[in-house]
Amino acid sequence: MSVDGRVVYIITKLELGGAQKVCLALHQDLKKNKMVSTLISGKEGALVQEAGKSDHVILLEDFKREVGFGLFLYELRAFWNLYKVLRSIVKKHPDIIVHTHSTKAGIMGRWAAFFARVKYRIHTVHGFGFHDYQPWHTWYMIFIFEWITSLITSHFVCVSEKDKAVGSKKLPFFARKSSIIRAAVDDEKYQMAKKSSNKWHEGTKIVIGTIACFKPQKNMIDLLRSFYKLKIDFLFQCSRCYLLKLLVMVSSGR
Repeated sequence: MSVDGRVVYIITKLELGGAQKVCLALHQDLKKNKMVSTLISGKEGALVQEAGKSDHVILLEDFKREVGFGLFLYELRAFWNLYKVLRSIVKKHPDIIVHTHSTKAGIMGRWAAFFARVKYRIHTVHGFGFHDYQPWHTWYMIFIFEWITSLITSHFVCVSEKDKAVGSKKLPFFARKSSIIRAAVDDEKYQMAKKSSNKWHEGTKIVIGTIACFKPQKNMIDLLRSFYKLKIDFLFQCSRCYLLKLLVMVSSGR
């Protein structure tokens, strides 16, 4: 694509999460490929300060992650402001690509892009907003929004085979206009763990670790319950006693 190419990334909240890190990395790295990108998000989140160091970042006051009928007027205002921003970009760059991340930003962003006459509307699925553990009315409401919005979506990017399978089963034309592109990390910032050649022996201290935020969907409470049960099982069932010494939880909060 030429140097005039432009991608607009949309995500509701720049909190410390996988979807947010991917979106921010895409926005920052497109410059290396002689493309200009714009990032649109709300003003809340742990990554707002980092995003502010980049060019072409637009933070909208009413663009929030929370959803509710009590926030209906805020949702309308956020949608209108999002539409106006996209429309102003389209007037200067008619062939932009709008790329949305997360459920709420995906629905609002694709429709705002549709009405702003954006030709290419892409959505990355970081898991669907509807799932088996919701009340039926919540499930159907989110599903209907996703189903209708899929009709105006140019292409879907899935980060897992499961998401592609669910989308292909539930949403029209999903299978033919979706691809799997797995989320990546900046490998220069991470060091691969070394495989230990030491064998377990009686008295070995076992450490279980996890890195996640304390969102309800991460289900950290079940991890604690499982750790407690595992520790009890080790004490009463193991013929050779290993020491389940420690559970390490690294988190940024909720």
